[in-house]
Amino acid sequence: MLTAREQQVSTHVLRGATDREIAKALVVSTRTVHKHLERIYRKLDLTNRTSRMALLAAQTDGAAVVPPLVSVRSTRR
Repeated sequence: MLTAREQQVSTHVLRGATDREIAKALVVSTRTVHKHLERIYRKLDLTNRTSRMALLAAQTDGAAVVPPLVSVRSTRR
């Protein structure tokens, strides 16, 4: 149902990443992330990130384990 890229974006969302963090990790613009999220929400009949998290919990009886997001923050200061 979701494209490979939409699945990647969704995984980052489930790990708690912000749009900016997702964009940086996937090397795309935040606008591209927003468009992917729009398509994900439409395909899954959702309205926001919280709905996506609730759907995952319902599908897995609340036992979903999503590995932590690897930090993509720069070490520059």
